Amino acid sequence: MQSCADSISIQSTLKSSLVIKLCLVAVRYLKLLSLLFLLLVTLPGTANTQEPGDLRVITAIFPPYSYEENGEVKGVAVDLIKKMFLELGLTPEIEIYPWARALYTARNTPNSLLFSVSRSAEREASFKWIGTIFDFDVNIFKKAERSDIVIKGIEDLNHYSFAGLIGDIKAEYLKNLGVAVQEVALEISTVKMLDAGRIDLIASDRHAMNFRLSNLGLRQDDFVSVFKLHDLSKPLYLVSSMDTDDQFVETLRQALERVRP
Repeated sequence: MQSCADSISIQSTLKSSLVIKLCLVAVRYLKLLSLLFLLLVTLPGTANTQEPGDLRVITAIFPPYSYEENGEVKGVAVDLIKKMFLELGLTPEIEIYPWARALYTARNTPNSLLFSVSRSAEREASFKWIGTIFDFDVNIFKKAERSDIVIKGIEDLNHYSFAGLIGDIKAEYLKNLGVAVQEVALEISTVKMLDAGRIDLIASDRHAMNFRLSNLGLRQDDFVSVFKLHDLSKPLYLVSSMDTDDQFVETLRQALERVRP
């Protein structure tokens, strides 16, 4: 009887030892799986980010940064934003509208993103500011033949007529200085009006100005910068609506930093 009891005790001990070893192996295996998972989700571009189901990505007609050609949204800013989303495994549709509509839609639509946006005190509380996408080089342009137009300081601007885009920060800035601004729905119209002599001056980003002149078949040498608006020559941003999830906004910020030149 004693021998049988000893045998049972030994078997029980062996079974317990085996169970303990199996448990230890399982724990190590689970730890390894957890480590591999953390490694995968923290490596750039290795895991899909879950975007809000009703996310809208909006931009304005602002060539060469964003414009529509043959039904496709293109531009250097568009390329950067697409690259940011690809970094996260996302491919949302990009909507493009005239500036006033783009700004209104982004301000009044939950889970929306908007680019390219100039930062100002008036807009600060309307959005979450995700990150910069490119620099803004704002100048005052005139026809080169208009030798009668002389700008020595910002106070001289209100002596001349301007055209500007509805809701655009450049037009708002000039109006706040007391400058008479004829507002239009498309910014390319301001270049046409300047070329036709219907206005004296326009404010424009230098790269955008050259792009529009090329599209209109006009010579760049026929238009010259007479003054730089330093107050507006600052980076433009990608922003989100205020109700966009903070974690998603931070994910976008980090991805933008990785792909931005």
